[in-house]
Amino acid sequence: MRRLIFTSLLSLLTLPLLAQQVKQRFNAGASLSFNVAQIDGDKYFGYRKLGLEGGLRGIAQLTTKQYLSVGILFSQRGGKPSDRERSAANFNYVDIRLNYAEMPFLYHIHTGQRTTKEEGKKNKEYFYPFTFFTGTSLGRIVSTDIKTNGINVEDYPILELNSVVQDFSNLDVTWIIGGIINFDTHWGLNFQHTLSTIPLYTPAEGDERFVRLLGYHFSIGIIYVL
Repeated sequence: MRRLIFTSLLSLLTLPLLAQQVKQRFNAGASLSFNVAQIDGDKYFGYRKLGLEGGLRGIAQLTTKQYLSVGILFSQRGGKPSDRERSAANFNYVDIRLNYAEMPFLYHIHTGQRTTKEEGKKNKEYFYPFTFFTGTSLGRIVSTDIKTNGINVEDYPILELNSVVQDFSNLDVTWIIGGIINFDTHWGLNFQHTLSTIPLYTPAEGDERFVRLLGYHFSIGIIYVL
């Protein structure tokens, strides 16, 4: 009986310490960014398709300067022409919107001189000014919207892109590289470049209307960590 009581008391005393260790090792956060995207193969140049990207992430601390993260995101991508490209094509063009659900797996490393921020009169928080990261993401298309303008299909076969939407790859695997400018231990400015490694569309042999389509985008936004 005494041993049981002693064990119970010891467990109660060590629970706060274990909880603190778990909190230091694991964490969570959220992010919200603007995307500027383009598609290689749609005949348009430049990051012109605007969209949003946001979601949640879990964090596992490896060392004081390194950690891993896994997230669940909603991401809007696509491609569109510039005003000059629309005019040059006599306003025969397409505007592509692709909505993805994603799960990124990233490795992060802090850099720069460690900074101290006063929290009240007693507590101090230490953080690094910069964080660089890289990794991969698994994505799946949840919806597609292709708007066409014009009827000159002979000279602008991209106008028939809706006819092959069913052949788009639903799965996407991307390579990500980016960085974070940390304002403190919680808030930061996140920027990254994402490149698809799986083509969105590969034309069938003999189909000369289209070429291979491959997407990529740049993101900039805010990240928050608990």
